[in-house]
Amino acid sequence: MLLSPPGILSLYIITLFSFFPATTSQSLPTSTNTTTPCFCTTYPQIAPAISACPSLTLHNIHAPAHSPIALTSLLPGTIITFSGTTTFGYTPDSQFRPIQISGSSVSIRGAPGSVIDGGGEMYWDGEGSNGGSAKPGQFMKVQITNHSTMRDLYIRNYPSHGINLAGVKDSIIQNIVLNNSLGDAPNNRSNGLSAAHNSDGFNIGNSANLVLRDSKVWNQDDCVVVSDSSNVTVSGMFCSGSHGLSIAGGGSGTGHDISNIV
Repeated sequence: MLLSPPGILSLYIITLFSFFPATTSQSLPTSTNTTTPCFCTTYPQIAPAISACPSLTLHNIHAPAHSPIALTSLLPGTIITFSGTTTFGYTPDSQFRPIQISGSSVSIRGAPGSVIDGGGEMYWDGEGSNGGSAKPGQFMKVQITNHSTMRDLYIRNYPSHGINLAGVKDSIIQNIVLNNSLGDAPNNRSNGLSAAHNSDGFNIGNSANLVLRDSKVWNQDDCVVVSDSSNVTVSGMFCSGSHGLSIAGGGSGTGHDISNIV
């Protein structure tokens, strides 16, 4: 790990995997017709749209307190687009996961200019998940497989940990921004410390044949943590304010199966 200047980590490693077809980066169609059920502008519209729409847009969604955006058990081939600004109600619960995503051969992406705002300033107290007030543990939990992609998301001000890639197989994650730089400054609850803490960027566990590339993280803990995984490539990353890249350091199991991590 090279830090230059202090606090800035740049990684650029290129590895070619045969498991993923070259066509996955092409643009995919999405609905722009606001009169259809596939263009969601309110939280209650999401659940029925998931079962009805092969391509759906979440535009300016506000998820009420204790109400996750649950994009789980998506049908194969589903395309989800985050548009506008996505926000969340105050939920002081360490077991709460504001965004949950699972599916096979799915595409998750952000429209140009879109923002997912975790409202971290409602929770930050300088302690993160080590103590203090209760706060959501992992902002986004992702379990995608079989040539899925997640790309072009801009996420800011997440309460504690960022994106948990758990059980991700044969997929590409790219061009993700995790910007928790607002949490660098102290607030009236952090006793002079940075308000945000334990703000890991990406936690990768129990995953295989995964590419994480061309993404940026501004945070106050590890940039990327890899545990219990194989054939993981991390490349083209920009990390600021973090501990850099940790191999197995963030795992919670009794042992670690790590292989082919580059």
